[in-house]
Amino acid sequence: MSHSDPTGALFLGTGAGVWIFFKGFRVFREFKIVADTPRMPIRSVSMGLVQVRGTALSDKLIPSPVTCTPCCFYQVKIERYETGEHGGWKHHCTDMDGAKFYLQDKTGKVLIDSYSAAGQSDARAGKAGPAGVQPRDSAGDGGWDNRSRKYSGCDS
Repeated sequence: MSHSDPTGALFLGTGAGVWIFFKGFRVFREFKIVADTPRMPIRSVSMGLVQVRGTALSDKLIPSPVTCTPCCFYQVKIERYETGEHGGWKHHCTDMDGAKFYLQDKTGKVLIDSYSAAGQSDARAGKAGPAGVQPRDSAGDGGWDNRSRKYSGCDS
């Protein structure tokens, strides 16, 4: 007859519970930032965070690298699986591209700079911002190709 000591499992469960508890506060804070941001017509937009809804108007549409859908802006986060003691999915890099475009509703239109908007939203959400982001214009050939990731482009 063997007796097992549950002390290790209790400490592990307690540690995981504390981590999940504090992680929940961070996620809740990000949710509240988005939920408390007011939605308003473009005519009434003021300085600061606002939500607007409208139609994107752009002279230059960029094909997204995943679906080849024409869009004004895209951001692709690439992760790779690492094995070992601390293995799992790890952030490898981020690819984004976009052009300035207008967002129009019934009350007016506003110019959107997608790179600045993406960097500001990440920074306000408590993330690192545009560090580690590789704009597509600086990628050189337009498609990725190395051991950890592959992208062939939308040249069909």
